[in-house]
Amino acid sequence: MSTFAVYLAPDEFIANSSANVDPLSYVGLLTTLSTTAPAGSTSLSLSSATGAPTGSAQFWILDGYTSEKVTGTITSTTLALSSPTLAAHSAGASISSAGIGGCLAQLIVDASRHVDTICRQGPKGVLERTLYAVSRTERYSLQTSRATVDSDGTLTMWPWHFPVQSLASIQLQAGAAPASAIDLSSMVLPEGARDIGIPFAGFSGSTYTGIWATSTSFRQENVWVALTYTGGPLTSMAVGDVSDDIKRACVYLVMHILGYRVNSTGAMSVSQGDINRRFGIKGGNKSLLVLDAEDLLTPYTHLHR
Repeated sequence: MSTFAVYLAPDEFIANSSANVDPLSYVGLLTTLSTTAPAGSTSLSLSSATGAPTGSAQFWILDGYTSEKVTGTITSTTLALSSPTLAAHSAGASISSAGIGGCLAQLIVDASRHVDTICRQGPKGVLERTLYAVSRTERYSLQTSRATVDSDGTLTMWPWHFPVQSLASIQLQAGAAPASAIDLSSMVLPEGARDIGIPFAGFSGSTYTGIWATSTSFRQENVWVALTYTGGPLTSMAVGDVSDDIKRACVYLVMHILGYRVNSTGAMSVSQGDINRRFGIKGGNKSLLVLDAEDLLTPYTHLHR
């Protein structure tokens, strides 16, 4: 098991979802931690145990960037875990279990991954594509859509996660030669902080010769840049601090998934007697809920596909 990131808590979805959606059948236990639990905890103190399943069951701790799924048994208001928690969790973190109709927490996890897919902050095939601003290291080949040196020697990089909150280091490497650190004192973050600019100013430590002597050397093939930075729009790791537009997009995507309850095949239209439901728009194959979510997430969507 591992931790994962979510952008919504179950009680927030219940408070903001459509009146035509019945999320309560997707929830058994719905409570919060009553005290802080450090990483490695084997028991959790709950605010209440109403609706708790009997015997061993799975529970979802939806706690922003460090959410996780645990297994345990509830006695009174104490959840005894079969394995220690992977992350620390503050008092007030959401804990829930599945209901008779399904599992709202798992739907929120799935919708949060859909948010990541829409925004594309991170290359395909990489699990960590969240909008939370954490430290990341990325490596690009120069003269590509990720990093380039122009004719006046300015190194420009388009990191996968934005806006860039802070920059720790940049290193350039030519072929098998040792990597060299770039002096960041002249760094420029244009408006929006989607890209990073480093005007040609040499390297830290000493004066270099040979391949590093002129800016044109950077434009050769087989030159790599390693970037360590903190990027992403969500500077707080708590689900309660997620911006309203991202939360609303996640609500729409959960409702979209719940729509399969009346349209289990995912058909564009379903007819049952006198009832005819259409789930897409004319000329398209996306539901209005997905389109609304994509519109809300436009400011966080990467320009590079």
